[in-house]
Amino acid sequence: MATWTHEITRQDNAIQGGIDVTVQFERDGTGDKRTCTFHFNDEAQITIEGPTRLANKKNRLELGWSVLNQFDLGDEGGESREILWKLVTAVRANPDLTLAFAIKWYDANYPDGLYNGTQLLLKMCQWLTKEVGFEPTWDQFKTYVINNVFEGVD
Repeated sequence: MATWTHEITRQDNAIQGGIDVTVQFERDGTGDKRTCTFHFNDEAQITIEGPTRLANKKNRLELGWSVLNQFDLGDEGGESREILWKLVTAVRANPDLTLAFAIKWYDANYPDGLYNGTQLLLKMCQWLTKEVGFEPTWDQFKTYVINNVFEGVD
């Protein structure tokens, strides 16, 4: 899983009612950067709550960075997201999972789905292509779901 490093770039103790701490986060391997300011009541709160708040922010950053976390085919029940999370879990449990088996699994478990397995995986591929700018192979897709964080799974 990718990680985010952080650096405190500013601490302003002159804020009425507390302390503002500005932190720059950088995603390892990509150089993607985000800045966030946290407000604390006092130094004690920074010491007690700071590490947890940093960890939570890093997790939210990673969820936002992983483009498949926004995958949605517009189905009212959220079926496409639920299926994606099951697929992520299946790939992680069996990295040798073939595309043909994934399609058969979907068709057997979701016979009344909005799409058949081939169509659903094509839609996922199109989504990724639109978001990342290239069409991933099945092996690249598997590597992506193994190495990224997914809301509802992780």
